[in-house]
Amino acid sequence: MRVLSTSAFASTTYSIMSGANRYDTMAKLTADMASPYSDVAILATGTNFPDALAASSFAGSLAASKGGSVPVVITDSKSLSSQARTVLINRLKVKKVYLVGGTAALSSTVETQLKSAGIQTSRIAGSARSQTANMLAKAMPVQSNTNTAIIVTGTTYPDALSIAPYAYATRSPIFLTERNTLTPETQATIKSQGLTNAIIVGGTSAVPASVESQLRNSGVTFISRWWGQNRYQTSSVIADNSVKAGVLSYSGSYIATGRNFPDALSAGAVAGSARVPLLLADNTATSALDDHLLSNTNVGSIDRIVFAGGDSAVPPALRQHVTNAISQGGFVYHTPTGQKYHKTSECASLKQSTTKLSCTQQQAQRQGLTACKLCYH
Repeated sequence: MRVLSTSAFASTTYSIMSGANRYDTMAKLTADMASPYSDVAILATGTNFPDALAASSFAGSLAASKGGSVPVVITDSKSLSSQARTVLINRLKVKKVYLVGGTAALSSTVETQLKSAGIQTSRIAGSARSQTANMLAKAMPVQSNTNTAIIVTGTTYPDALSIAPYAYATRSPIFLTERNTLTPETQATIKSQGLTNAIIVGGTSAVPASVESQLRNSGVTFISRWWGQNRYQTSSVIADNSVKAGVLSYSGSYIATGRNFPDALSAGAVAGSARVPLLLADNTATSALDDHLLSNTNVGSIDRIVFAGGDSAVPPALRQHVTNAISQGGFVYHTPTGQKYHKTSECASLKQSTTKLSCTQQQAQRQGLTACKLCYH
């Protein structure tokens, strides 16, 4: 772990957690998990994402049952990586490991290696990714404290990774769509668990509106959809909604690339244990961060930012953008000819404006703009 600096604006500490490869990064991220640790862990393949998409809620349920943090550890599919061995056997000294996925995801050799180290194993695997998610939901020792099912597409990873901290913290099971629909088995699982609330993650291109009817037929009475125009905006909307619900806090955040899955897969449960969001970001797509995490409304409460991944995953330019925004008071809004800056783009005095610009608070003040009395009172 590298500590970059401390912000003068919010006494924010910035850390980079990265290694030579995804398994080194995982080892550093899991070491950052809130202590104490439980005596169990979840193991998933680091070479593909489908089976592990629903692992975060299962980890949160185990944590609630065992009374300590439960990490999601990744390894090579064919053999237990040296990093996973170090985490599970040497550092955590776990007594039991739950393997998520069949032998194509985690080979029998991996299971044998764990057993040879005196670790009890339990494999949770279905014939398809949605079935694995259903089995994880059924195996949860402590059910959702919000009586909520989380619905995400099973074809891509970003939405499931972004909702992982919320799922961990609330123990809300994640269910995956197959070919844009909920399988009969998934619908039956939701109904049998008596889940009456649902959060659909992503727009209708990710999870079509027809799924809402399937949920209602499964006993769900309240449905909300958390989504944005792309994976980065969806990630920020998830963070905002999680904070507004009182589940997570902007006292910190983990930031990972949205272009690949391994770093975020490990970081999701870690962020969930700390009750802070995991945000997907890209060097060329920062507007979602600017409007949410890095807004003037939020930056004053940020104590810590963790960049999950090295320079190729979270480029220096992106890290610099984040640190500059926080040190300069976060992003505010103004019009091309206005004399005021606003804490939020939804300020009543901005509603009639067709063009809204953003800059940091310090930049606005250097331009001679003064604070809107409606926003700052």
